Amino acid sequence: MIDLQGYPQQFWEDILRLEALLVAAEELEESKAIYTHPHVKYEPTAAKRVRTKAHAAAATKDIDSWRKIKSYAHRTATGQHTKIRLHFKQELTQSVMGFLSGRVTEKELVTRTRAAFEDAYMGAYRLGLKSSGLGSLDTAKKTAVAGPNIDPHDKEWIKSALQQERRYWNAFIRDVISGAILSKRFTPVERIQMYVDTLDSIFDAGRVISHPAHSIIYWIMNPKKEHCKICLFLRDNSPYTRETLPGIPRDGHTCEGHSRCGCELRILTLEDPAKWSQIRKSKNRDGLLRKIDAIRRRR
Repeated sequence: MIDLQGYPQQFWEDILRLEALLVAAEELEESKAIYTHPHVKYEPTAAKRVRTKAHAAAATKDIDSWRKIKSYAHRTATGQHTKIRLHFKQELTQSVMGFLSGRVTEKELVTRTRAAFEDAYMGAYRLGLKSSGLGSLDTAKKTAVAGPNIDPHDKEWIKSALQQERRYWNAFIRDVISGAILSKRFTPVERIQMYVDTLDSIFDAGRVISHPAHSIIYWIMNPKKEHCKICLFLRDNSPYTRETLPGIPRDGHTCEGHSRCGCELRILTLEDPAKWSQIRKSKNRDGLLRKIDAIRRRR
C-alpha cells in the first residue's frame, strides 16, 4: 500500500505521469552545489554539465503541470517545516529550562539537545527537498518527516553544518551549566530562538538543490525589516543560479544579521535553458564572495 502522506489522489497521479521529470530531478548528487556554508566547495565537471543539459530538457517537457505540483508541495512542506521549528524550539527550551530548574540532569541536557539538532536539521532539509515537488517518488520510509531520501553528499553537508552550529551551542550549554547565562545580554529563550531561526537556512538549502538545474534564484528583502549592506548587494546582483548563489538567508555566514536576517529566496524555473546559461555565465561565485568580504571589512 503506497503511503500518500497527506497528498490527494489526483496529486499522486500527476506525479506518476511526470515520472521522467521527477527521476531526472532526483539526481541529488548535484547537491554538492549547496553553498550555505563557505567550507563546502563544488566544482562542476563536464559530466555534470551534460547531465544538467539533459535535466533541463526533461524539465521543460511539461513545466506547467510541474509548477502546479510545486505550488501544492511548497505549501504543505512549508507548513510541516513550521511544525519542525516549533518542536525544535520546544525541545531546546524544555531541556534548558528543565536543567535550570533542576528537573533535567547535565547528561540529559546534552543528550536531548544533540538529538533535537540532528532531527531538526535532517527534517528541515528533507522538507526543503520535498517543497520543490520533485521528490515524491523517492519517499523515505520509517522517518519522522515525510520527504525524499537524503543523498550521501547531502548527509555530509548536513553533518558539517551541525558541527559548525554545535560549536556555538556547546558554548551556550557551558554558560547554562555554569550559570553564566544569567548575566548574558540575551536570555536563554532569546538565544534558543536564534538557533530555531537558523533552521530556515537548512530548509532553503534543500529548496535550492531540489529545483530543476536551470532555475534562477532571487534574493528578496523584506521591506518591513532592517537590512545590512550585504543584503542590499545580494538583492542588487540577483538573480543567481545554483552554482553562483553566494549563500542562504540566516545561514550565519552571509548576512551580517546572521539568524535574524529577514531576507528570502525566490526560485524560478526558466522555460528557456539558454537564458539560465546566460545568467550563470554572467556571475562568478568566488568574485561575489570577495566583494561580500570587502563589504564586511568596511563596516
